[in-house]
Amino acid sequence: GTDLAYVIYTSGSTGTPKGVMIDHRGALNTVLDVNQRFSVGPSDRLFGVSAFNFDLSVYDIFGTVAAGACLVYPNPESSLDPTHWLDLMVRERVTIWSSVPALMSLLVEAAERHRVTLPELRLVMLSGDRIPLDLPDAIRRVAPQATLISMGGATEASIWSIIYPIGEVDPHWSTIPHGYPMVNQTWHVLDRNGRPCPTWVPGELFIGGIGLAQGYWNDPAKTDARFFMDAGAGERIYRTGDSGRYLPGACIEWMGRIDFQVKLQGHRIELGEIEAALAEHPSVAQAVVALHQKPHPRLVGHVIPNGVDPVDPRELESYLQRKLPAYMVPTSWREHVQLPLTHNGKVDRKALSEMALDDAAAAATRRDPVA
Repeated sequence: GTDLAYVIYTSGSTGTPKGVMIDHRGALNTVLDVNQRFSVGPSDRLFGVSAFNFDLSVYDIFGTVAAGACLVYPNPESSLDPTHWLDLMVRERVTIWSSVPALMSLLVEAAERHRVTLPELRLVMLSGDRIPLDLPDAIRRVAPQATLISMGGATEASIWSIIYPIGEVDPHWSTIPHGYPMVNQTWHVLDRNGRPCPTWVPGELFIGGIGLAQGYWNDPAKTDARFFMDAGAGERIYRTGDSGRYLPGACIEWMGRIDFQVKLQGHRIELGEIEAALAEHPSVAQAVVALHQKPHPRLVGHVIPNGVDPVDPRELESYLQRKLPAYMVPTSWREHVQLPLTHNGKVDRKALSEMALDDAAAAATRRDPVA
């Protein structure tokens, strides 16, 4: 039960790899919860798109083994080719997909481009990053039978620990709700003094329950900084570094990384707050805001348009000025067809921050095939 099952390394926001120690009990709890919740069985075929050094692959491998299901992998030489994924999924009649949202977006784009549908796909699990609000409807166009699920958590809490079934997406949402704790796992929204936050009041998100890691391999100082006993909850909890709040009905809303805070001209700015406001604009499909230091410190809005027409930077600035203080409104913009991704398929914020931007190009939005 509590014997070590695996050590998987995560860089986190600092870029310093940490070996997360997960025991058998925690990993098995998550695997069995998913399999029982979604009736995963021998007739299912799961597409393995996550790299082995990313913890989503733990479910790919052991979830399918536990259910007697089939695991389908892309050819190594075509592992990042969405057209190959599509061909293989049709041929092998794949029924389950699990990935970060960006990889699912690539699959949907390939399906729409080739006019292919996936009628066999019955379950789509999305996790690891913010889900664009227009993605669920796009998935349903190519996989009309699929149940769409938002999942979250942390590597330090056995793959996933929170879940939300995605029904109709409210256009007024700033993000898909994070959801409700999974079986034998708990979530807490605490203020800076460690007290529970009331509904609607933002705080820091903490995870509890049997999925928690034993700690970080050979690093007791980092373990003690992130894992500790919570007197109020009466259990050991993990500090996620995420901000969030309770919605009515005890559903949790994820509000971004606390360490996405930056300091500009003396102001401490939460980049996730700007991104959430931008996501509500009808012409924006996806937005990431980064602090660029060269040639001078400034906020840059990186956007993917919601349609074929370019976005108007002046319109976005005017829109944000009605919602946010002036110091939180980006002064430069860059338009993308696709945002740069890490090897795990998450938005590469470091690459965006370091992207060369001359003032002339940044002032007028520019469309780049791949950033």
